[in-house]
Amino acid sequence: MRQMVEEADVIRIFETPLHPYTAGLLQSIPRIDQRKTAKERLREIKGVVPIPSRLPPGCAFHPRCPESWRSARATPPS
Repeated sequence: MRQMVEEADVIRIFETPLHPYTAGLLQSIPRIDQRKTAKERLREIKGVVPIPSRLPPGCAFHPRCPESWRSARATPPS
């Protein structure tokens, strides 16, 4: 089961993502124009991806979301 969390044109998604999952994905993209030292790591989305057949109620990202609010536990993103 898939759950869409955000939909917009490509420019708006890359410049101003609204959903924390979208922002997390964009922050985890390796960039060739930003060199990393051996000790620096790519940013990651903390937590464990849920099993698709056992998604939590509401927004499937809320258990791993640094900005989760109570309503996200009950209502999927719209």
